[in-house]
Amino acid sequence: MRKIILIIPTMLLVVACTKPKKQEKLEGKNLSALQDLVLGEMVMSDGQKQSGATGQSLQDSLGKRLQQIMSGCATLTITPWDTVTWPKTVTVDFGPVNCLGSDGNWRRGKIIYTFSYWFRQPGTVVTATFENFFLNDHQITGTITAVNQGRNGQNHLVYSYDYPNGLIYKPNNGGVVQWQSQREYEWIEGEASWLPHDDVWLVRGTANGISSEGVPFAFETLEDLNIKWGCRWVRSGKLKLTIQDIPDIIINYGTVPACDAYAVVTFLGTDYTITLP
Repeated sequence: MRKIILIIPTMLLVVACTKPKKQEKLEGKNLSALQDLVLGEMVMSDGQKQSGATGQSLQDSLGKRLQQIMSGCATLTITPWDTVTWPKTVTVDFGPVNCLGSDGNWRRGKIIYTFSYWFRQPGTVVTATFENFFLNDHQITGTITAVNQGRNGQNHLVYSYDYPNGLIYKPNNGGVVQWQSQREYEWIEGEASWLPHDDVWLVRGTANGISSEGVPFAFETLEDLNIKWGCRWVRSGKLKLTIQDIPDIIINYGTVPACDAYAVVTFLGTDYTITLP
């Protein structure tokens, strides 16, 4: 989901040049809503990545995978430490000061997971809560619940992720973002390797919330987003951004999965091809 974050500054410049009608401008509170929507999506994406990596660390009984992935930032504590007692509590402690992970994100504080059973077992429920946890200096609260829905017709594991009560406290007294999200992640590649670097997921679902300036917003996938751990951008798919008082914004990442920095933004009936750094 990193591409969604990077797309915003470029997209705003493009949209600003169109000079739409007054009520349709992306400015002021509407800009804040767009930025807060993207912020919430970053939090949801990070939650999925952390729970997946933690689940694999737990299942291989080593407890070292996540530390490798996060460049030594995280310390895992698994209670109880055995293979027969369930549920298990896994505390991922990033420490009291910011630590830079291998994915380029700064984290501090703790994420506390409860696993009802092994991460890859159909029916397993994973809950994640946050203890003084910060992602890039944004404090995250609420509970994320993931459920292993089993295998679909393509024999892929599918996980639902529900974040019904999220609050994101922006740094420097920048306000609070209210966030609700319902996602489905289909694990289409990399399940057999036990390392996340070759994982590929199809992501679909919705989100909505209220920005730090009180503007409602929403997010919807129109075509599944293709996400690969090793690629910093969404590789294909289409999504719709809805912000109060302006027309919908469509972002199209293409139909063939490719790790490139190109997307097409449609706003007010005009397409703009953008290149991301």
